[in-house]
Amino acid sequence: MGQVLVDTSVVISSALGKDKSVQHLLVNLHVSGEKLCLARQTIYEFWSVATRPSASNGFDQSAAEAHGEVQRLLAAYEVLLDPNDLLDRWLSLCLTHDVKGRPSHDARIAALMDAYGIDRVASMDKRGFSRFPHLTVLVP
Repeated sequence: MGQVLVDTSVVISSALGKDKSVQHLLVNLHVSGEKLCLARQTIYEFWSVATRPSASNGFDQSAAEAHGEVQRLLAAYEVLLDPNDLLDRWLSLCLTHDVKGRPSHDARIAALMDAYGIDRVASMDKRGFSRFPHLTVLVP
């Protein structure tokens, strides 16, 4: 029993409700006593997708609808605060693992996980976290 950070990709898939493997993973983790956590970054990223037009792979939700979804997320998960040294941890991971471009978002999640001593992440994107060998990616 411990903590698992739930990545934005899993939150989005869960919100869509179409991928039963995502629901299965989350339920199994919860039933087994794991504490499911989110980064604040995940809330921001979810809002971006939720309110983006469907023509751009978004949910096309109004601000009020997205707010309702965010409230559901806040009730369902523990949201981790950003520690004061998160920037330093992130920069160190980016330098150590030669992180450039979009993967820098995953590096920020990895830095947050390191700060909290979390070594497992539920994500649809195993490749995104594969550069961090100390993390275990749980793919639905």
